[in-house]
Amino acid sequence: MTEAAPPVPFEAYDQLATMVALAEAGGHCLLANAALEGAVGLSRRALQRGNVLDWLVDPAQLRETLQMVAADQVTTSRFDAQLKRLGAGEGEVPVHVIVCQTDWPGCVLVEMIEIEQQIRLDREERTHGLVEANKELVRNLAHEIKNPLGGIRG
Repeated sequence: MTEAAPPVPFEAYDQLATMVALAEAGGHCLLANAALEGAVGLSRRALQRGNVLDWLVDPAQLRETLQMVAADQVTTSRFDAQLKRLGAGEGEVPVHVIVCQTDWPGCVLVEMIEIEQQIRLDREERTHGLVEANKELVRNLAHEIKNPLGGIRG
């Protein structure tokens, strides 16, 4: 086990809507935010006594990713997994897992986003892109109509 958890204010993590944990390369949980606490169904204290590998149905990919990120082989890795609900509302939640390096040696950031939320964000981005493309089309069309009318008027 490495040194104590990095001096990061809990309040900053608790303001995030995504599930976030700081963990050691071996998977020991150092910090967990309120969103993760609610999704897993365990208290923060119980989460921090446990291992992040216990939260996923198939932890093999997370185990490998934690080790690779902690060893500086990659800076960030993403994959999809099934998060276990360990508390009263047992079941599984499909999540997109993002594992990143931190400034603290041996400590990695594990972020989990519910797949439905990720799909919704992607859909909103696509919709925004379509709206911008439509605006550009209407602007160009208005310009093409306006110029010949000016010539006729002249």
